[in-house]
Amino acid sequence: MLSFAMIILVVIQYLKLQTHMAIEEERAKILYEKAITDSMTGVYNHQYIISVAQSLEGIYGVIMLDCDNFKDVNDTYGHQFGDEVIKSLAKCCQNNVEPEDYVGRYGGDEFAIILVNKKEENFENTALKIAEKIKTDFESLNLLPSNTKINFGVSIGFHIREGLENYKEVFRKADLALYCSKSKGKGRITSYKQM
Repeated sequence: MLSFAMIILVVIQYLKLQTHMAIEEERAKILYEKAITDSMTGVYNHQYIISVAQSLEGIYGVIMLDCDNFKDVNDTYGHQFGDEVIKSLAKCCQNNVEPEDYVGRYGGDEFAIILVNKKEENFENTALKIAEKIKTDFESLNLLPSNTKINFGVSIGFHIREGLENYKEVFRKADLALYCSKSKGKGRITSYKQM
């Protein structure tokens, strides 16, 4: 009888331990998600996007984009509205990439997208089509009143990794392409290769 009671106690303790472990696993999963996600937009954060790029081998592409005249939007309509603009841009990015791609908030109103698993011979065209779709979707949103005087849109730059370029070089070239779009009048898409 005593041995039967001991077995019951061991089984109960085992079940409690299993329940506790399941709770801790779920808690760890939630904490991990918070650690890699931008809290406002729900896309990945800067650190995670960089860690993904560091781990990639082979061909991949990076699209960099940000809102044109975002400071004017914030100054005219307030920071709460500015936050809604950023959330809308994040959603446009998410809606136009494949599940295996990575969308991250790079900082402020700037986003980075890492494109993976694309056909090498069409990668440049694929990146351009994704950039065009994001730009069209974002600029067609009715976020500002119709009588606004702010030139509201998005500028985009992108680069497809060539050879053995490290992630810093890929991001630098995508960022230079974005800067080129901004300096040529904003609301443009520029490939580093076409600069």
